[in-house]
Order: sequence, then structure tokens, then C-alpha cells
Amino acid sequence: MLDPGLAAVPHGRPAVSAEPEEPAARLLTDRDYQRWQASNPIGFANWFHKRMEEQQFSLREALAHKRGVDIEQVPEWEVKTTLQQTVQVLKRHRDLFFEATAEHGPPSILLTTLAGHAYRGEANFFEAVINAASAMPRFVENRDGIWWVANPVLAKENFADKWRTHPERHHHFVTWMQQVQQDLEQAAEQRGLDRVVARLTEAFGVEVKRAAESIGFGYRDARLNGTLTSAAATGTLLTGTGTRVPDHTFYGRQ
Repeated sequence: MLDPGLAAVPHGRPAVSAEPEEPAARLLTDRDYQRWQASNPIGFANWFHKRMEEQQFSLREALAHKRGVDIEQVPEWEVKTTLQQTVQVLKRHRDLFFEATAEHGPPSILLTTLAGHAYRGEANFFEAVINAASAMPRFVENRDGIWWVANPVLAKENFADKWRTHPERHHHFVTWMQQVQQDLEQAAEQRGLDRVVARLTEAFGVEVKRAAESIGFGYRDARLNGTLTSAAATGTLLTGTGTRVPDHTFYGRQ
């Protein structure tokens, strides 16, 4: 299960207490810049949890009902929300895409932040991933020529700070997001759920095959309930406003 609190603290960096009035905040060393950076991992974890709180409660409630117990007896770690799954598969896709050039890939904290901003409460896994791939680049700001992804709970901290000295990394990030969309679109062109899942597994790796199956079923459901559309100008898949994508037949079933 994704632990956004741990994800917010770069591995291997020592931390010291920040200002006394902000006990949850920390100052983290940055090996590249040899200076201290502000951070608030506990606050970030709370922010991320808030983004998925409603669905997490619904999932726990459903599991409690199935077991015949009170919801308090179902801990949060026992369920995985659509947002958590989205972050998981995007991280895996990133690892494969940047396998030979890992230094160009976006750090997990930046990816998690952008996915959290892009998440709109989708319960459908396919919708969540395709919408995230489309929306995440729009949450990257350009402040006077400096790329900026603010820590949502500590505005002065820029998770894209290293793009200042490595501006090409922003280009690589955008290219990667386009590849995610392309892989999802190519999977959607396949006939039959088994081929959809096979194409997704190829793009996201066998390690997340179960997630790929979930995306495939989510794609089918989005197509069947009419929420899967395409942009008129580009043909890019999206959900919501657009040209409705016609149904496929999966295993002979509409």
C-alpha cells in the first residue's frame, strides 16, 4: 500500500526539526545543492489521504458489510483506492520508460503530488489513469521561467526544483505523460478484453498485471456506460465531454 508520508521523505536524507510552531515540518538535506530544503511529510500524507478519503471510506464500508463487522474493524491499509492504484501503475510505467535514463524520470513525490491534484474522485480505474495522464502536466507551473510543483502543504517547497538546473527533465516528463496516453489508447484499440490486458501488461510490466486487468475492466465499463470519449481535434481518449467511443464486444458480450 502506498505510504505517501514515507514517499515525501527522500530516501537516505537526514532531517532536522523546522520551526517550533510547525512540529510536523522538517528540513531535509539535498545532496545536489548542499543546502537544507523544507518539507512536511506528515502534512503531505494527510493531504494525500484527504484526496482519497471518500472512496477509502466507501471501500472499507463495503468490506465491513461483506464481513458482517463494524467499519472500525476494517483498517485503512486493507483497501486500496483508485488513486493509490493510479500512482502505483504510473510509477511502474515511469520505471520502465526511464529504465536506461533513470536520472531523467520524475521523482516519486512529484509524481504522487501531480496525480493527487489530477484525481477527480474517479472510481473507474481506467478513467482515473487516462484522466491523470492528460491532466498532470497542467499542474506544473512556470513561474518566471522556473518550473514549479509546489508541496501542497508547504508552498515554498518546489518538488520540481531540480528542473531549474536540468530543464530538459520537464521535456522528458511531458514526453513520458504522452507515452502513457498513447499506451492506453493503443490498448483501447484492441478487440477483446484479453488483448486489452495484454497490451497494458506490455506497457506497464508484468509486475502490475492485476492492475492492468483492473484498467482493462475499467476501460470496458467506461465504454459500456458511455463515459469513454475522444477529443474531436486530436482523437485523444478522455472521459466526460467529447465524442462517445462506440462499444466493443468482449467475449461476445456487449
